[in-house]
Amino acid sequence: LSITNAFNFIDGLNGLSSGLSLIIVGTFSYISYNYSNFDLYYISVIFIFGLLPFWLFNIFTGKIFLGDSGSYVVGIFIGWLGVELVYREQSFSPWFVFFIILYPATELIVSVIRRLVKKRSPFKPDNEHLHTMFFYFLKSVMRNYNNKIINSIAGTFLVLYGSIPSLYILLYLNELNIIFIEIFLYFSSYCLLFGFLKIRMTK
Repeated sequence: LSITNAFNFIDGLNGLSSGLSLIIVGTFSYISYNYSNFDLYYISVIFIFGLLPFWLFNIFTGKIFLGDSGSYVVGIFIGWLGVELVYREQSFSPWFVFFIILYPATELIVSVIRRLVKKRSPFKPDNEHLHTMFFYFLKSVMRNYNNKIINSIAGTFLVLYGSIPSLYILLYLNELNIIFIEIFLYFSSYCLLFGFLKIRMTK
């Protein structure tokens, strides 16, 4: 349920939720192949080819969106993949799954805490997500560009940022001894970027 909501939380920029989903499912497909779970591998590849046209159309036109239903479906599929891998492979820790989805998970955790601290409902939307503030930041420095282009650029940048954990897993699979350090460093980078954007918005 948490993973499902996490992908709904980041569905606010062109190509962000779908693009990051492609990266994450691609990571799980590589891991599945590496562990010889070929059924999960083939299912992941089919999912990737099904989602890729949507991402391309979304990132270049901004005319269609995942919406609540689409992001929930993506989140459920990714959550299922993670659970299946942990269940089938004893050496694959749940912490690896958490690390791979760390960007949407962090967005969810920070948003809920922020709203509770401000005595707001954690279920009601606001404009203080990292992706929202990053869009407005780019809009303030790219004034000669239209919102559609800025939206896609912001989405692409945050897909790359959200892909850092997946890249680490692909390079250093099963190094659980330092995964907690990596989680801390990534969470710290999120907080620093969030704080910077928050300060810029208040000026």
